[in-house]
Amino acid sequence: MRSQITGLVECRAINTEVQPHLVECRAINTEVQPPLVECRAINTEVQPHLVECRAINTEVQPHLVECRAINTEVQPHLVECRAINTEVQPHLVECRAINTEVQPHLVAGLSILRSSLIW
Repeated sequence: MRSQITGLVECRAINTEVQPHLVECRAINTEVQPPLVECRAINTEVQPHLVECRAINTEVQPHLVECRAINTEVQPHLVECRAINTEVQPHLVECRAINTEVQPHLVAGLSILRSSLIW
């Protein structure tokens, strides 16, 4: 199963011609998206639409340490995430229920502006 699919360490229920449509996978290490350490329930054309994922370390969004329930074109629309450490918004320690184009618009958040704001 992995012989012709370069980069996939372990995956299940793959329905694709060139590995873009992943139904479920774990421990992805790929040339298309090498930053994905572990993710589950992926349904996407080219792996940008993440339904659920954990432990993301990515070049596109290297600030994401852990997140869940992602539904996005290129991973900017975060529905829920935790432990954010970002270069774009380094002041975000932890937040939840993010709905934004480029992550600046926080619908709900926790521990924002850790040095000057305490919730």
